Amino acid sequence: MTKPLKLRPLADLDWAEHFDYLADRSPVAARRFYEGIEESLVRVRADPDIGMRIELLGHEGDDLRALKPRAFPKYLIFYWIREDAVYILRILHSAQEWKAILKTTN
Repeated sequence: MTKPLKLRPLADLDWAEHFDYLADRSPVAARRFYEGIEESLVRVRADPDIGMRIELLGHEGDDLRALKPRAFPKYLIFYWIREDAVYILRILHSAQEWKAILKTTN
């Protein structure tokens, strides 16, 4: 059975901020980014194990994973697989201090 996908507020904010950043430079790239994230979320929902497992201090025992959108491989979608759902935690650029950011994400 497919688990529901739940976008956490910070992930939604990340998505909007990256979209806005790209839209200021290229509306076409921003649209491709939006569609690329949507496509990746569909892939995660269909097969949550698709992302690479992330071991992170403070998240021991969590099934924390990351997936790079195909069209935007410098971005990472971080998510937890839980019994009730797949929770999308953050959508970050790989140049961001994602380890530090994720340590404060719950």
